[in-house]
Amino acid sequence: MTKDIISSDKSTKKILIVDDDEGTRYMIRRLLTIERNYIIEEAVNGNDAQEKLKKFKADLIVLDVMMPEKDGYKTCREIRDDLKMNNVKIIGISGCPGEIGKIFIEEYGADRFLEKPFTLIEFKETISKLLKEKRHE
Repeated sequence: MTKDIISSDKSTKKILIVDDDEGTRYMIRRLLTIERNYIIEEAVNGNDAQEKLKKFKADLIVLDVMMPEKDGYKTCREIRDDLKMNNVKIIGISGCPGEIGKIFIEEYGADRFLEKPFTLIEFKETISKLLKEKRHE
């Protein structure tokens, strides 16, 4: 997938969308491009995300929890263990209700969790707040 370059401003934030569902990636990309101030890259699973992150220095990652090959849990843990990606914000997303969000944040180091389907307002507010915050260890 090619990058969706929305602005050439040096302060433009980079967001990586990681989800095995093409429709979900499309919907998230559309929600983000409404603001017209993000550079967006996509990955279809954790392995693909790790490859993309070698060149694409994301400020924020929208990470699906349940994916084939390498799921969001393992991907999130590997990102948190990589000191070069220490300041990257991670939003975990999943259609599975229950304790997944709490576990994803507490055990694997995600900054936030959103249950699918999420609203446009909730998503935009979460993205905006996270991109303004400094990462706490």
